[in-house]
Amino acid sequence: MGSGSSKKIEVSPYLIQCFTDAHEGGVNCMAVSKDWSMIATGGEDWLAKVWHVSRPDSEQLKCVCKGHRGYITAVRIFDEFLVTGSEDHTLRKWDIDNDGEFILEYAGHRAIVNDFILTDDYLLSSSYDKTIRWWQFVTGECLKVFEGHKRSVGPLLFLPAKSNNEDDAPDLNEDDMFVSGSSDGCAKLWSLENARCVRTFAGHDNAVLCLDVEKNQEVLFTGSLDATIRSWVLETGEPLKVFSGHEAPVLQIKC
Repeated sequence: MGSGSSKKIEVSPYLIQCFTDAHEGGVNCMAVSKDWSMIATGGEDWLAKVWHVSRPDSEQLKCVCKGHRGYITAVRIFDEFLVTGSEDHTLRKWDIDNDGEFILEYAGHRAIVNDFILTDDYLLSSSYDKTIRWWQFVTGECLKVFEGHKRSVGPLLFLPAKSNNEDDAPDLNEDDMFVSGSSDGCAKLWSLENARCVRTFAGHDNAVLCLDVEKNQEVLFTGSLDATIRSWVLETGEPLKVFSGHEAPVLQIKC
């Protein structure tokens, strides 16, 4: 991110659809709508765009969301809304059914917004400023600030209260928790009730880049810039295994 570099890529014979000239510069992030009918992209050009899937080339672009003052770091589609995070320290909400009209800015972070989690009523966002913020989705009010990491905070993993697990899109509530990963080499488990760090998972030699938890929410997996994956007992923080073998950073985990 921030480089603006690009390469010409050879077209595969298996290519189904191509969104040409999508951005002026690199495409930093992408998200797919719940019904798979649209994708959103965020670029080095400070723009977020929403695209129709499986339409003729002339009808692909649905809307352009313009207003950030830095490159886009994260995008999510939620019903008729697009939410974006940016280098400019803010998140923004847009109405994609009304030509990408700007609705609301979530301001408070003191550095780049790295990632965010979105539910019906709330947002959780992470930042290079070492904090996570909890926002009211409708009003933009910052409800709580979570502090404790020593360096930039990146990936976030929402852990709904077990009574909520059967919901398709559970709302955040005071019994829910979440995990954050950081450039300080640690992952942390947080309580939403009091903005307190419940547990720290320390062991990686470099930044934690990705997180996931197995279905029963008993084992946490963390992937790192140190080229390893580690597993932990979520309830106690006990380290279980170290999976080594990659020769480069582990960018994504999926249980």
